[in-house]
Amino acid sequence: GVLMGIVFGLSLITQYNAEQPQLISNIFGDNMVLQRDGDASIWGFSSVHDYLTVVFNNNKYEVEADDTGKWTITLPPTSAGGPYDIIVSSTSNSSRIQTITNVLFGDVYVCGGQSNMQFTVNSVFNASEALANAGNYPNIRIFTVGQGTASNS
Repeated sequence: GVLMGIVFGLSLITQYNAEQPQLISNIFGDNMVLQRDGDASIWGFSSVHDYLTVVFNNNKYEVEADDTGKWTITLPPTSAGGPYDIIVSSTSNSSRIQTITNVLFGDVYVCGGQSNMQFTVNSVFNASEALANAGNYPNIRIFTVGQGTASNS
């Protein structure tokens, strides 16, 4: 009984999400870091020509989705710091709201390379000490992009 109720509830959530995609592109998420002191753009998708409200740092911004439903907004230059929340809501459907929490502004480094870029903290000479002290640096965030092969098409 209870298990069937949970499965049914998850099924309804899956169906709702399939019909109502996230307002904010899934490249953005909780705990992210955006580059400080420059324009930071975020984007997502909604209904065609839907008006959206973006709330950031106690300021409200309005943006209209285009002919395909895509919207983009550029946040003002922000000094290093945080955490901030970014809240996006649809003005035509008040139940469509999405919040990204614990956003920091700081320096963002993008590193790329071959297999040598997979060097992990566990491989460092003093790994146990480095890991024990990691809690002293809560504003350092690491994001790993999955591996893939580019196609020529």
